[in-house]
Amino acid sequence: MSPEQVGSSPVHGDWRSDQFVIGALAYRLLTNVQPFYALSLIDRWRAPAVQTPQPIRAIDPEIPPAVADVVERMLHKQPHRRYLKVSELLTDLTLAISSMQSASTIETSPQRFLLNIGQVKNYAENGFLSALRPHGVVIDIRAGSRVREFVDAAHDVGAEAIVDPVTHYVRSPLAVRPAGFRKLPYGSAPVLTGFSDETSRREFCTNVLDSVTADEPDAIVSPYFYAAENEQSWLTESVACAGLTEALLTQHGQVTSMWLGVAVHSSWLANERQRDLLLTALTARQWRGVHLLLSTTQAPFGPLGDVDTLRGLRDLIAVLREAGTPVIVGRRASSGLLLLALGAEGWSTGVSGNLMNMTPHPEDETSGGRSLDRIYIPGLVNLVSIEAYLLMRARRPEYVELGTPQAAALLDGNPSLDDLSTEERILLLQHNLIAQSRQVSELATLPAGQRIARLRTWVDVATERYRELPPTRLPSEGPAFLEGWAEVLA
Repeated sequence: MSPEQVGSSPVHGDWRSDQFVIGALAYRLLTNVQPFYALSLIDRWRAPAVQTPQPIRAIDPEIPPAVADVVERMLHKQPHRRYLKVSELLTDLTLAISSMQSASTIETSPQRFLLNIGQVKNYAENGFLSALRPHGVVIDIRAGSRVREFVDAAHDVGAEAIVDPVTHYVRSPLAVRPAGFRKLPYGSAPVLTGFSDETSRREFCTNVLDSVTADEPDAIVSPYFYAAENEQSWLTESVACAGLTEALLTQHGQVTSMWLGVAVHSSWLANERQRDLLLTALTARQWRGVHLLLSTTQAPFGPLGDVDTLRGLRDLIAVLREAGTPVIVGRRASSGLLLLALGAEGWSTGVSGNLMNMTPHPEDETSGGRSLDRIYIPGLVNLVSIEAYLLMRARRPEYVELGTPQAAALLDGNPSLDDLSTEERILLLQHNLIAQSRQVSELATLPAGQRIARLRTWVDVATERYRELPPTRLPSEGPAFLEGWAEVLA
């Protein structure tokens, strides 16, 4: 129904109301996305009067502007802003159809699943990489002598090997710096402010570059530092070090490519002023890619649910895509699926998703929080504790099917998942990654405009299932994030 028919003072409507309905159908056919979105029937009824559809070319930039213009005019909330003459509508439709016939075929942009490997990751051995077949492996420099092993393992399965210097730790206060970084990995004194001069910055970047390229990876992440709220100097240092490192690569004749590393607090995305500063810095030049790490007060193993942060991520991805710079999102649990649907090129994730100074634990302030084994449930798009999974399985087993050979082997040997052995925990971690990578592959098979629609379907299904499942003890295991996802996807 048109806005004038479902608003606070509804009218009977005329042919312009029919035009609105036809425009809504055309919008759905072109983008495979509903122009209006709501969960309840009454909200769906009112949606045309209170919601504005996302611009068609923001969903799929390959749709010709002439086509988008016609449909968006047909969908205007005010009847007098739609076509007032049938002949004018038919003329513009004819031109729009011609532009579609001459437009190039819509191509599917890449969607990459990348595995993070830290210091000792036995779950990535014994043929697991062959089963997972990631597009890339992001290797933590702290793996030390095992970096070469992981580079070779990535190459064995045809994956790109990327080394991450994790230099954001070097500016952390000593009290919260991981034990391995109490002494800085490159031999410097504690760095809690920016570099005093270009010479010290060059010396630091040279040492980092020597470390990350020693084992001949395909790509590296540039040295980067964590920028907390309003800490623009640290963002500036990350970009400066990236530019300097790229110049050093060229100077030394190295063919290794480089991603710009960025680690920021969520306020850099949720706050419009800070986001403008961030985007100004990132778009000053074109990068081969931006590897984005995000810190929030939310548990890092739970999906992002803050709407302002998610809107900021959507904006960042759209702007960098227009600038020709791919975005690879690091960690943040299953949020990578949402960001891939919104246009990110890649998602790098490991088993924990922990990132930067997350002490005390966001959900338990004692001793850094409980250590909980978590299992990924594709139908809920979320990781939940073993305890929560068992309660859910007892209520509605069909809602929490796991669907991987690793999960089947784990449950066959230990149906109650009591006291997991090392081998069983490896199976659990392997299931989590394979289940998520399968969903990435499913999105990757779709044209860009259809990925949002597919994720909306997953969100709707998960929302309905959570309503019939037992409530969860921890916020990160529950459905709250789905509301934020639905709003951003709408």
